[in-house]
Amino acid sequence: MRTNVIIIVINLLFVIGCQNSDNNINYEETELEVLQEIINTYLNDIHFKHISEGLIMDAEFSGEPKPNIDSLRNNLVLQVYISDGLTPISQEYKDETWMFEDNYTDSNLTNRLNSLINSKRFNELGYRKIDRTKFKLDKLYRHAKSSQPELKKDEEYAKLRFSRICFDPNFETGVIAIDYGHGVNGGIRGGYHMAFLIEKKNGKWKIIYRH
Repeated sequence: MRTNVIIIVINLLFVIGCQNSDNNINYEETELEVLQEIINTYLNDIHFKHISEGLIMDAEFSGEPKPNIDSLRNNLVLQVYISDGLTPISQEYKDETWMFEDNYTDSNLTNRLNSLINSKRFNELGYRKIDRTKFKLDKLYRHAKSSQPELKKDEEYAKLRFSRICFDPNFETGVIAIDYGHGVNGGIRGGYHMAFLIEKKNGKWKIIYRH
């Protein structure tokens, strides 16, 4: 009888261990899938906007015709360097608390942000190594070979570093810190470092930008 009880306990521990392992795998797989969406969204919303606005200003200054946005999307090839490590989001919070301070005008967003920051998972997510080349970039972009790529004259590149994503239990909302820089030969000359809520709507993840 005692032997049977021991066997049952061992089996239960094995099952629980497998479930925890599956949960970890699912979390990390989901994190990469969401990052895949977030990377291209952020590049299109922020980096392409920066590049296109700069080219339009240059054209206006020189008296040349303004470039067509659709033409730029079809003809530009922009280098992007993505860090191969996801930083602990709790460390981002400790180092740059101001990034997580609420300035969402919607109280519902405020509550969701605070809930994620105060969650157990927020403090448990550690550093994670990733293979940055696995991310598929929109045709407008290509992976830079290094953090200081070879560039043509006046060519700009983007540099992105992400934190771990802290999701809610239902994987409908998350919070992520994004460190974005843009530069030319000689290094980074501008950028933006901020924490954002992200949410899943109609099967797709979007960034809720701060205004």
